[in-house]
Amino acid sequence: MTEVNLSVVSRSSTGQTDPGLVRQYNQDSFYLDPDGRFYIVADGMGGHAGGEEASRIAVERVRDYLDTYWRSEITSEQLLRDA
Repeated sequence: MTEVNLSVVSRSSTGQTDPGLVRQYNQDSFYLDPDGRFYIVADGMGGHAGGEEASRIAVERVRDYLDTYWRSEITSEQLLRDA
């Protein structure tokens, strides 16, 4: 078995969204957890009114839930389903 010392592993993350070729503005949202625990992406609603707001709220709610319950005994799969 190979042992890995995680204290020497570093990572770098970045995010970017794009409106694509059809839309004039972008409705997508994302969040990169500063501790690298999770990343959240919410696709906009294809030009529907409030799509930008909907994706922003989705990201915020999932982020808040994961922040609250991250260290709980809930399995990762259930944590994501609940979020």
